[in-house]
Amino acid sequence: MLLKFCTARHSIDKLLGVGAHQDAKVVDPEVPLSIWIPLQDIEPGAHSGLGFVVPHPKEILATLPHNDVGADYVLRDLTRLWIPAYQIGDLTIHSRLSAHFTTGYGTLSDRYSLEIRAMPRRLAPSAHLDPAISVARRGGVPTIVEAASSAAVGAQAFLSTLGMDPSLRSR
Repeated sequence: MLLKFCTARHSIDKLLGVGAHQDAKVVDPEVPLSIWIPLQDIEPGAHSGLGFVVPHPKEILATLPHNDVGADYVLRDLTRLWIPAYQIGDLTIHSRLSAHFTTGYGTLSDRYSLEIRAMPRRLAPSAHLDPAISVARRGGVPTIVEAASSAAVGAQAFLSTLGMDPSLRSR
C-alpha cells in the first residue's frame, strides 16, 4: 500500500457538476489500482458516494484543464453510469483508467471514506515506497510484513503503532 497516495477523507454532500476523472491523471499514472472504502452506508440520492462510467476506457482520456473528462463524456450514454449503494464493509477496486466521480445531491450529509492506492512492491518506483506498507499472506491471512518510511517523511510514529519489529519500520 502506497501510503503517500492514500487519503482518509471527510466531505459534505453538496450539489456537484457533472464530470469524472481517472486516477492516472490525478494520482499517478504508474499506480495501477485504487480501493475506495466508505465508512458508513451510502444510498444514492441521500448520501454522496462514488460512481463510475463503465466499461472503463483503455487509455488516458483527454481532459479539461482541471483534469476532469467533462460532462460530454459522462452524459454520452446514461446506461454506462453505475452508481452503487454501499453498506459498511463494501469497497470498490478500480483501475487507474476507470472514469469515476463523486456523486453530490446537496443533502449536506457527512461522508467518511478511505482511498487506498496499491501495487506490487517489486514494480513500484522507489519514490512511491516512502512511506509504504507491504502485505503478504501468512497462513492464508493478509498480514503486514513490512512498514517503511524514511526519517525525512516522518511517518515512523504512525508506523510504530502497527506493532512490528523495529527493524521493519524504517528504510
